[in-house]
Amino acid sequence: MAAGPTGVLDSRAWEMVSPVEKNGGEVAPLGGGALAAAAGGGALAFASEASFGQAEGAPPLSQYVATRGAAGWSTVNVTPPLLAGTYSAESGDADPYLAFSADLSRALLSSGWACRGASPCAEENTPLGPGGPAGYRNLYLHEGSTYTPLITNGNFGGHLPPDPSELSLAFLEASPDLSCVVFEANGTFYEWREGDATIPPLAGGCSGAGGFTPPGAIAVLGSNAGESVVFYTKADGIYRWQGGTETKIVADANLSHLPPATGPSAVAANGNRLFFTAGDSLAPTADSNGQPDAYEWEAQGTGSCTAGPGCLGLLSSGRTGSASFAAASASGDDAYFLTTVSLLPADPSGLDVYDARASGGIPEPAPGIECEGDDCQGPPFVPQEPAPPTAVISGPENPPLRFPGPKAKVCPKGKHRVKRHGKRICVKKKGKHRK
Repeated sequence: MAAGPTGVLDSRAWEMVSPVEKNGGEVAPLGGGALAAAAGGGALAFASEASFGQAEGAPPLSQYVATRGAAGWSTVNVTPPLLAGTYSAESGDADPYLAFSADLSRALLSSGWACRGASPCAEENTPLGPGGPAGYRNLYLHEGSTYTPLITNGNFGGHLPPDPSELSLAFLEASPDLSCVVFEANGTFYEWREGDATIPPLAGGCSGAGGFTPPGAIAVLGSNAGESVVFYTKADGIYRWQGGTETKIVADANLSHLPPATGPSAVAANGNRLFFTAGDSLAPTADSNGQPDAYEWEAQGTGSCTAGPGCLGLLSSGRTGSASFAAASASGDDAYFLTTVSLLPADPSGLDVYDARASGGIPEPAPGIECEGDDCQGPPFVPQEPAPPTAVISGPENPPLRFPGPKAKVCPKGKHRVKRHGKRICVKKKGKHRK
């Protein structure tokens, strides 16, 4: 059975998403770079301060996309080499990637600022794609090998300051497919839409969410599409709102133990699963480490839950170290978390990202036989000598073989053999009589 948390729901098993070899680095903590799960599952975007894989260069944070295959997870570095050296952690410009589309096929990123706060600027930013004004920071839509600038001389020329260093630029929100992006430039909010030749000031926005907050809620944790189901915290725990009915699903009077104080949370598309980080044990029989851990709640009738109104289970270990929930797929079958604990034998150490996958688990590779050089070739091959040919002699055929019968018994001199009573015996010869 694949390794997984104690008292796990949905037969979840741990799969290590980040690669074993990370060039001496580790996965960036929450808030470092873009961390996003593919809605369809089996893929995750994450960042690292280390440059590993096939990267040619990287800023303080490199962006990676990991995908799941039959043999396990594989990782690709998607950071453009031109971004190397244009970001500075000291100036707060360490995160080039800002958002990913729901299927992770597209990404939104910001080009760096080569001057790093110096004035006057000795070098200009190199545009990542055609059409972007040289020297200015910009937002780009990255898809495959194409970088489409959101700000061009044609759609934004009249709004650009004469000195590139005077342009302030900040990303605000985007639609799930990144066809709509809202950003702020020099104090004005703009809305970019794919295929539109202009960038007007903010109109309706991209998210489309109504922002419904149930009465008495302290913090909204998340909702499904259309906000038919909303999860939120109150002073005594976590609640679920559906169809005007409020249900307490997790009881805890200490709000510091609950999200959002402990990190991000996520809701499955059907509203029947909630993922979050708890600062203390919410399941004492399974969670005994006294440190933050990643949790899942699911409604009765979902997955393996049969109890009402729902079930609470761990995603992370709960026995040693700490963990933080990171992201989940739309169905919730893939639930990702960060931890420094080596949960699988292949994990050497450091901060890694794991998938607590429903009915998951990838078999460990069979141990191989270590060898070097000629030792790997096996014993030398020695050809067998051919059998000698049979000799052939010409001439007459051999006579048939004859086997002698039993040798007749010979009587001593002066005696001869006679038959008496069925037996042959030797008797003394009698003399001849004359007539």
